[in-house]
Amino acid sequence: MMRVVKVVLKGLMWGIGIIVAGIIAINIFAQVSTLQQKVSVDEVGQKFDNAPVVVVLGAGVTPNKEPSLVLKKRLDKASEIYQQYPEATFIMSGDHQGPYYNEVSVMKTYLSEQAGIPSHQIYLDHLGINTYSSMYRLQQVFGVNHVAVVTQSSHLSRALMMANGLGLEAVGVSASEDNNIQLSQFVREVGATVKAFAEVYTPLKPTVVYESNRIDMNQGGDQTDEFY
Repeated sequence: MMRVVKVVLKGLMWGIGIIVAGIIAINIFAQVSTLQQKVSVDEVGQKFDNAPVVVVLGAGVTPNKEPSLVLKKRLDKASEIYQQYPEATFIMSGDHQGPYYNEVSVMKTYLSEQAGIPSHQIYLDHLGINTYSSMYRLQQVFGVNHVAVVTQSSHLSRALMMANGLGLEAVGVSASEDNNIQLSQFVREVGATVKAFAEVYTPLKPTVVYESNRIDMNQGGDQTDEFY
């Protein structure tokens, strides 16, 4: 009986070890495979031209009023890109759950009023409710294949890995990090990276894909202000 218990425990230990090794390997892959894609604002034009398409990934907002500190830092980085590349096109990709929670509208208002970016240069993706849908919809809804992704560095490797897996040509620009990152956030990102890898590199695709009408990028961003 004791021998059986030892065999079972040994098997469990091996199984746990393999799982942990896999998690570590995937997170290392996300970091290493995207390292060369992380650029400064100055380098964005070298990768694409002087009129890049820039996607800012959403984060929390005070309901329909103010961006959270994390989101504000992303928007401020987008403002820096605009100052250097005034012909750039911007896509705000975030969660618009309903009339009382609309990340993308808050993002556009902030960039228009605080950064002076013309509203017609800012498109809204109301259904970018997670990183996968944001990356997927860039191609399928907005017809974008070359993009500069703006988010915090702790999130950027995962976002770029997903972009690569979906066939996008992407670079990433890091926004300032939140100085108060908690252990729980780090653990969440480690798990989210494993999930992201499965979504783009294995048959385990998300069962819900957020489809909507194709957006004509030649018609100006104001066409997307309303939930299409």
